[in-house]
Amino acid sequence: MQVARADGTVTWEVSYAGEEWFEVRLRPVHWSVDGRTLYFTLSPFVDGFVLYANGSGLHSLDLTDGQVEELLPGQGELQSFSVSPDSTRLVHFRSTGDVTWLVVRDLRDETELEWGLADRPVQAGGIRWSPDGSEFIVRATTGYDYDGARTTIVLVSLRSLGQKTVLADDPRIFWRVEWIDDHTLYLEDLTASGWLLDLGSGEIVSAPTPPPTP
Repeated sequence: MQVARADGTVTWEVSYAGEEWFEVRLRPVHWSVDGRTLYFTLSPFVDGFVLYANGSGLHSLDLTDGQVEELLPGQGELQSFSVSPDSTRLVHFRSTGDVTWLVVRDLRDETELEWGLADRPVQAGGIRWSPDGSEFIVRATTGYDYDGARTTIVLVSLRSLGQKTVLADDPRIFWRVEWIDDHTLYLEDLTASGWLLDLGSGEIVSAPTPPPTP
């Protein structure tokens, strides 16, 4: 992967030897708001019932000196993660036995907060940040195929440092989630049906399907 200044004066190159995956590419996932750091992951070819994986491991490229830092080790496994819109926090997941932990790392001082997300095997991810970046939602899906899947949506507040389940064990997989406002999510399931979810009451109602986001 090459990252170059628009004027062509500096080009940084990152390579991958390919020990862990047969087929892989390097994929950028976030450009810091100050323009100094590019976050990227290993993106292998995967198939099967994989819902929320963003890649394997997370690295940062310092665009001032070309140094690469490992933030999350890949270890040959797929992972879900997200860097906050203001580039100050990293959300990822950690498993201990059957327990899945949601972890928020402050990228400025490396401190971490964590919450117990589920006490059974789940696929967790699909993080979507609120418009002001003070909250985010996480999807956690149980089951081993599309017919047996059950999806829970959890709202995490960085203001109150708490979490709230807003939808539990729903028999749908939501491939698309968008914030409508501070209190409402738009959800779209695999049948292309649209739904509005009230984050306060947990009420979910049918909604027209909007055109795809450009």
